Amino acid sequence: MHIDIDEKAHLHSILHRMDLRLKIISILASSLIISSCRTLSSAAIALIYATLLTFFSGIPLTYYFKKTYLPLIFLLPLFLFLPLSSGGNVIFSLSYLSIYKEGIILSVLISLKVAAIIILINIMLSTAPFRDMAAALKSLKVPDKMLNIILFTYRYFFVFFEDLRKMRVALTLRGFKSRSTLASLRSSANLASSLLVRSYEQTERIYRAMLLRGYNGSIVSDKTFNAGRGDILFALMIITVPLMILLSEYQGLFN
Repeated sequence: MHIDIDEKAHLHSILHRMDLRLKIISILASSLIISSCRTLSSAAIALIYATLLTFFSGIPLTYYFKKTYLPLIFLLPLFLFLPLSSGGNVIFSLSYLSIYKEGIILSVLISLKVAAIIILINIMLSTAPFRDMAAALKSLKVPDKMLNIILFTYRYFFVFFEDLRKMRVALTLRGFKSRSTLASLRSSANLASSLLVRSYEQTERIYRAMLLRGYNGSIVSDKTFNAGRGDILFALMIITVPLMILLSEYQGLFN
């Protein structure tokens, strides 16, 4: 499995050229505003807005859809539980099982908002190198400890999945096949435990090597940022549209 967060960072678009600090602030603010939507109409418009914003990134829309459906799969248990437990108007009943209209509406509402926010976050992450993103966060006075967690997590994705790939290849060469059997589950559990131990040992080695090279817990970067008038205007546009959607909802335009 190959993961490359910087896969699209080399492209040239208005979002790629935008000042990183303003991009982070505007997109995170937009995500917070969208999360406050309470009606299906406003959430659907927010999703359309996030989809339209992808065209300013110069990245194919299918790229974002691939990043969106996987997180939504993890919300499936919630979507299955809400229609059965939210109460309200019953649209289907069978013995002790009832499906409520309000639960279905709430599930769809959450799905729309989560999809919109995931697209926005992916726009932010995909239109700049991750190292520059960390430098921008440092410029925004994000604590060094949090930056260390973010950077090390990012770097360890590559190490983790590469080790996992090698170990799975080794198992396959030894005749292992994934089945719903006790032996297969035992082998998978042994693989996971071995990977955990190897990751811990590798972390210790890397940390000691960093200390020998002068690491003191702070992130050092020579990246500089200059926000122009166009960056400010575009950042205001990114925030203004979701804000107008939310204000329209409160005024009763979206029911």
